[in-house]
Amino acid sequence: MKKFRNTLLYMLTALVLFPSCNEWLTIEPENGVIKENYWSTKEEVYAAVIGLYSGMLNKDFQLRMYLWGELRGETLLTNETYVNANYQSIRDGEIVSTNPLCNWATFYNIINFCNTVVDCAAQAQESDPSFTDAMVKQYQAEAIAVRSLLYFYLVRTFRDVPYYTEPYVSDDQTMMIAKADGDSILSCLTVDLEAIAPDIAARYEEGNAAMNKGRMTRGAVYSLLADIYLWQGKYDDCIRNCDKVLNSGEYSLLLNGRSHLIEDYVISDISDDVDTFYYLNAEMANEYYKQMYVDGNCDESIFEIQYELEYPNNAYYDLFNNSNGDFMANSDMIKENYFIPSEISPKSWTDLRGEDVAYKSGYVWKTLGTNRDGKLLEACKVSQDYWDNNVIVYRLAEIYLMKAEALVEQAAKLDDTTGEMRIVPYTADSVGHDTTYIDVIDSTLYADSVLEMGSIVCDSMFYRVTDGDTSTVVYTGHHIEPNISAKIVEYTAYDTVPVLNNDQQEKLAEALELIQTLRTRANATEMTDLCYGTDIEKDGLTASTMEEFVYQERVREMMFEGKRWFDALRFAKRDNYAENNLNYLLQMAVYGASVTKVGTLQNKLKNVDFHYLPIYKSELEANKLLVQNPFYND
Repeated sequence: MKKFRNTLLYMLTALVLFPSCNEWLTIEPENGVIKENYWSTKEEVYAAVIGLYSGMLNKDFQLRMYLWGELRGETLLTNETYVNANYQSIRDGEIVSTNPLCNWATFYNIINFCNTVVDCAAQAQESDPSFTDAMVKQYQAEAIAVRSLLYFYLVRTFRDVPYYTEPYVSDDQTMMIAKADGDSILSCLTVDLEAIAPDIAARYEEGNAAMNKGRMTRGAVYSLLADIYLWQGKYDDCIRNCDKVLNSGEYSLLLNGRSHLIEDYVISDISDDVDTFYYLNAEMANEYYKQMYVDGNCDESIFEIQYELEYPNNAYYDLFNNSNGDFMANSDMIKENYFIPSEISPKSWTDLRGEDVAYKSGYVWKTLGTNRDGKLLEACKVSQDYWDNNVIVYRLAEIYLMKAEALVEQAAKLDDTTGEMRIVPYTADSVGHDTTYIDVIDSTLYADSVLEMGSIVCDSMFYRVTDGDTSTVVYTGHHIEPNISAKIVEYTAYDTVPVLNNDQQEKLAEALELIQTLRTRANATEMTDLCYGTDIEKDGLTASTMEEFVYQERVREMMFEGKRWFDALRFAKRDNYAENNLNYLLQMAVYGASVTKVGTLQNKLKNVDFHYLPIYKSELEANKLLVQNPFYND
């Protein structure tokens, strides 16, 4: 069976998690629910824990979870036939506090239920002797993990938000809470997650993929920790948690290596050189698509929000259906920038992740399709009843990219060189020296040789010219002129050539290996390989090139998976928006906004406060301790 939910969970979601006003509150005693009446058995606590995941199926929650991370990106294209004004205004930068997407209520509903589970699970143990300490810790850990995930979304979207970990279980309690500093919230989250990681299960039930992928596991906690640390710029901690996932043995890439590719050869007409090309095996590529995006819960998946036909993904249907969906794929831009076809392959060489997987005929195919092949109307979901797509929150490929990004940023903080200098030999070429490194040069030339060569000029080299008969120094400096009247000229040429920093190069090389692992299985073309043609052994890798490489690779790998805006913002804000980092957002605006709004949007993006959404107007009216986010004060 694909899912692990049952009828009890529907009842729990309907009656407990999303009531109108305070209908779920028991009126005994007068001031509200007493904790003793919450749960008294481990089964009731378990049902409450599963209710947390059911809560995330809510349409309003899913719309925000996806759009907060994707809407302001450039890979989506507004369906001009069915324009949603609220969505388009955010894409154009015309953001106001009355926009419903700024309403965070569904997130805080689930957060409050998480707090309740954490607080009340222990009391149930008092009345149920079979409820072990390990089980209590497990259920509390799941609730803390879900709560942390939701707070991470809130901080990335609004920056500073109310933060509380005590449950709201009584009408006497006030919900007026001021905003907390976003960075401080993230620090609290990492402390909590590090503490609960040992208590949460690595897997729940052998052979039950839906259970193991649909609940927060140890791997999911490590993934979330790595994500938060990457956002914070704590790269050692990010890599540490990535390695825990990579080394866990719980997950594996689909189609790792080239087993799914067809090998072909082309012999050069000019020489005997043989070029090798690889093409997708259509059957295996179709299976990749089906396992990852249609069936879900594949070996690569770490955590997915579970849907089924009895409870379809209405949020994604509204966004992407082929009749009146809100968004299309920005196909022309995607092909031009991210999935550029090969220029060296004699056949059609395509990246697995592009056409027919991420998008097809202008549609977002990761959500709309039922298979990779076939004509559009034959291969897409025909009605809302068939939209049972799971929502992938974390998968192993993203862990590869997180680690690669962290390694690159570690390398960027190291000097490109060690500061050591080598002495290089002089050759009479236009540069004045070549790049062959040796330890010492002490050469002798006759005067007529100097005359034949003419003037020798190299500002980065120093020459000492002596008279061969008297050993008298007749010239020192960077230039040797042919009028020097020495019978024998002796010189030593020094050049300040920096030595590549081995520590930096090792980190960049490891990052490149992670990227190339994903590119190999995707059969990515040379046109998107930023290191293609580079003599890495000789020239080394640069942190700037590798940063751009991992950035672009994230776009290709995670396209339409709710990550785009968050990724661009993370790169932009790095090191306090250092140097040209803001360009990550400015360039994206060119394709994301309406043509007439691009200039205005780019000007607004230069104000870092605009990178976060305003607090919803009704929240400000209900909670007098809240203060509107800076850009939107007016």
